Amino acid sequence: FYLPQFAKNQLSCTNCHFCGGDTLGGKNGGISLVGVTTEYPSFSKRDGKMITLAGRITNCFRRSMNGIAPAEDSLSLIHISE
Repeated sequence: FYLPQFAKNQLSCTNCHFCGGDTLGGKNGGISLVGVTTEYPSFSKRDGKMITLAGRITNCFRRSMNGIAPAEDSLSLIHISE
């Protein structure tokens, strides 16, 4: 469980992203993160603007994990997005 102080609903990244996001398949409906760094910055229809990978991760904390987003320049978030 990574950064539990920010995830308020007891979810972690692996609830949606299987094997830490490091596999190529779609096993058990999981979302792979392989190659995701090449997709950002990207336009977010929901936000109506360009967002970085760090911005997308903070959206996961706020929306999917019902939590508080770490600062986009925090060491914890930088570690996740590398």
